[in-house]
Amino acid sequence: KAAAQGDGESEAELGSMYWEGEGGPKDFAQARVHLEQAAALKNAWGTVNLGTLNELGIGQPVNPVAAAHLYEEAIRLGNARALDRLGSLYARGVGVPQDPVRARELFLEAIQKGVLHAWSSLGVLHMDGAGVPKSDSEAVRYFFMGAYLGEPQCENNVGAFYHHGRGGLNRDLVNAYAWFKIADAAGDPTAKGNLASVDREISMLQRVRGDLLIPDIQADIRRRRSLARLD
Repeated sequence: KAAAQGDGESEAELGSMYWEGEGGPKDFAQARVHLEQAAALKNAWGTVNLGTLNELGIGQPVNPVAAAHLYEEAIRLGNARALDRLGSLYARGVGVPQDPVRARELFLEAIQKGVLHAWSSLGVLHMDGAGVPKSDSEAVRYFFMGAYLGEPQCENNVGAFYHHGRGGLNRDLVNAYAWFKIADAAGDPTAKGNLASVDREISMLQRVRGDLLIPDIQADIRRRRSLARLD
């Protein structure tokens, strides 16, 4: 009813519910209808989500150019998450000319505005060396920053760097196991597979040591999030 009366926030919420299948089956066509209405009503959240539909091609053909325009509009409307999404397009040269310098600027601005995923984006930028100096040590520094603030993808990436001994870290299956378990519990989609991989390599004693390490890491994450006023 609120959406029918022109409430942009309600249109955005409805779009999200149809997208995620909350309260009924997923319906990407209806999600798009409501997100388009939200964007037309200058709702920042709806605009960035509509951009993501276009970027990922969810329920429609991929359209990164439209996604970039929508992210730019969402940024103008004050949505910080759009900074990270647009930065990713610039980093890959998708929908916009490849510009890693611009991507890095957008990631840093997103971080300043509290978008934790941008720590992972910044780390990947340096890990891949796409237009910026390739540096595993720089990448893992950013992954640690995000991981200790509770960002799931960064937690998974820290585990991966321990697993493979990258970025100046010694290969450490205990730490890899612990970080993968933390990332998996936090919802990172790739951590479960990584955890299964490292679980086949470690001894029972290492597994026990990893499980004992997890509460200490989680306590440190809670402390740092509290200091950053994220909780």
